[in-house]
Amino acid sequence: MRTVAYLLRTQRSWVRSWLSLALLLAVVGGAVLAVGAGARRTDTAYPRFLAASNTSDVFVGGNDILPAGTPEPYFAGMERLPQVEQAGIAYFLVAGLSTPSGRVVTMDTFSPIGLADARFGRTIDTFNVLSGRMPDPARAGEVAVTFPFADNLGVRLGDRLTLRPLRLDAFTTGQPPADGLINRDRLPYAHGAERTVVVTGIIAAPTATDFPPLQPLQTGSVFFTPAFLAANASHLAVFPDLALKLRHGQADVAAFERAAEQVASQQQVNFLTPGQHAAVVQDSIHLQALGLGLLGGLAALVLLLVIGQGVARRIALDAGDHVALRALGATRPQLFAAAMARAAVAGLAGAAGAMVVAVALSPLAPLGVARNAEPRPGLDLDVAVVVGGAAALAALVALLALVPAWQAARAGAGGDGSRVGAGARLGDLLARAAFPVSAVAGVRLAMERGRGRAAVPVGSAVVACALGAVTVAGALSFSASLGNVLDSPRLYGWNWDAVVGNSIFADNAARAIAARSWVAADAAGTAADVGVDGDRATAMAMVSYKGTVDPVVVSGRAPRSTGEILLGTQTDTAARLGQAVTVHVGSTSLRLRLVGRGVLPVVSDNLRLGVGAWVRFGDLQRLLGPQGARNDTILVRFAGDHGAAAAELRGLFGVNGVALPQRPSGLLGFGDFSALPLVLGGVLAAGAIATLAHAVTTSVQRRRRDLAILKTLGFVRGQVAAAVAWQTTAIAAAAAIVGVPLGVAAGRWAWSLYASQQGAVSDPVVPVWSTLLLLPAALLLANLVAAIPGRYAARTSPALVLRTE
Repeated sequence: MRTVAYLLRTQRSWVRSWLSLALLLAVVGGAVLAVGAGARRTDTAYPRFLAASNTSDVFVGGNDILPAGTPEPYFAGMERLPQVEQAGIAYFLVAGLSTPSGRVVTMDTFSPIGLADARFGRTIDTFNVLSGRMPDPARAGEVAVTFPFADNLGVRLGDRLTLRPLRLDAFTTGQPPADGLINRDRLPYAHGAERTVVVTGIIAAPTATDFPPLQPLQTGSVFFTPAFLAANASHLAVFPDLALKLRHGQADVAAFERAAEQVASQQQVNFLTPGQHAAVVQDSIHLQALGLGLLGGLAALVLLLVIGQGVARRIALDAGDHVALRALGATRPQLFAAAMARAAVAGLAGAAGAMVVAVALSPLAPLGVARNAEPRPGLDLDVAVVVGGAAALAALVALLALVPAWQAARAGAGGDGSRVGAGARLGDLLARAAFPVSAVAGVRLAMERGRGRAAVPVGSAVVACALGAVTVAGALSFSASLGNVLDSPRLYGWNWDAVVGNSIFADNAARAIAARSWVAADAAGTAADVGVDGDRATAMAMVSYKGTVDPVVVSGRAPRSTGEILLGTQTDTAARLGQAVTVHVGSTSLRLRLVGRGVLPVVSDNLRLGVGAWVRFGDLQRLLGPQGARNDTILVRFAGDHGAAAAELRGLFGVNGVALPQRPSGLLGFGDFSALPLVLGGVLAAGAIATLAHAVTTSVQRRRRDLAILKTLGFVRGQVAAAVAWQTTAIAAAAAIVGVPLGVAAGRWAWSLYASQQGAVSDPVVPVWSTLLLLPAALLLANLVAAIPGRYAARTSPALVLRTE
């Protein structure tokens, strides 16, 4: 140990070299750890938000329109049930709202919610204030809006919103307008009842409809104070809602629902379990977290390649003194231990710096919409990822040093020859094919690793470049397939062109527009939450008034008669086509024959692509009863000019009443997920370029003797630079020839797997032209990388190099 310590003290030249490696490890390794910790923080943000906000386990809503401040009479009895631990009451206001931009939204397209008291939003389903402050419960003129509402409608802090209560007679008479059409932009408002409020806070709410992904036509929620309800009770009508926290969480839901139905007696009540929507939200956030994790994994792979080359290079440089040290009595184990000690010091210093960098970058996470759910924003130390990852980085440096340190201790500094192998044979072929001598020399330099101090990391450079080519080609193929789906609504289930939310008069409206020339097909129907062999799904049932409106069928066919069902590709059941499945609502159940599998879109309550069912309307009526299966949705397929047809439809039903194809959040993953594969490919491609640049620069430095001999044999400066360019081009070409086809195949496979998991139609696309451009692009980048090392090599002085060698 004394000899090893002596070597470390006296050979101080290693300090600057190895600390530069430690600095690189700290910066790049810290970024890798930050990405990994950020992925975990993103993935856990929403569950932690739900836990911190004391989210309710079940909502109870009645069907009665009541004066503001009047709860359903059976709410008090439900609050006293043994399963209930906490409760809060909120009111869904029957009203519209005007924004500063002049846009008018109605209760069909946003949720105006009045807080009955200080419980809801403060002790149960508490809000996360993103900016501003919560409205004062004692002030009638203050409101808070959810971040989707602010983003979708361009609302900011301090903006004034005007609440416009609706005349109830238009909805309580049960009679549709003469033409069967309700224009959501021209609803019957109660004149003189308008009230102006000021936005004091933008919040994230854990309730079932206030966190993306939202239903079609939905924009978010606005929360009004108890003082507002008290001051305007005479002008407002509401649907009361009861939010309940159960003693044993979801385990008590079934028992509570049975007891609550007994409390309500013959009155119909609606139950909503936020956990179902929370699962949809978490699935979408998990997708982005997974992408971020992949980014971290690829960055870690780049770090492995770069650090591996750096460690090997520094050990080889330190080995220059081994012959003299061996002559002075140093043993091979001592030389090995000294090299490992240097690597350990660099690894520990780099790991410590990486932890500092990772913590400093932690406020950038979570990413996407998950950022709005983070209950504790700011600096964060993920012990498992950051501390554990830093320890892994230190161990990685030591592992990467093992083989080079042992080889250097055994071989000393001797040996600078080169093996005769594939490079020589390929060079001979090029020479016989009358290629320039610079090309022959460059290819041999590219394909021969060399030995001793002249050794160059050719293999790792080729592997890194091939990985970059695979990733970029795969990313292009995956992104092209994703873009194809996002640009083709049918592939994500929209087998129609528009959805109209027309409340209880949908059948009259569908019949009224069937005669329009721009309507190719239309149908009216509804959707309801049902159980399918133990799984939960949203069942859609439509009655066609013109043409046929069916879902996108992947296998089998759509239902043609009662007693048949089509299930979404992601609906979980063991039944095969032709077999029966059990569909139930409460205690009512039916046995329906499975006739098809299809892609069911994000429509109505179905917020998960591919999860759902399509049944005949008569079967849904049997499950829900005549009062439950009321048509409230119209599906329309256009004929001719789609833009003009959409304008006509919105002219009839209003902008707020018509939804055009909406890309599902599951495919987008809360943000522009379509760009993520290209980002991942770009990261690994950048690492490959850096590795190639390192390999070429190292080759020029270590093979100065070979370059000097070439100049002695008659190479001029231009030929030496050309040889370096050919060397880089050969590495890039070999990597591209192998990597691009593998990348295309990997991209198609990854897309097919991803599309099937998301419930979309798998229709892989190969971007032919962009893929063909990868080879010339790789060659161009290789020559740019070779420019500076080539100029350096061209200036090699044969006399000086050969004399020192």
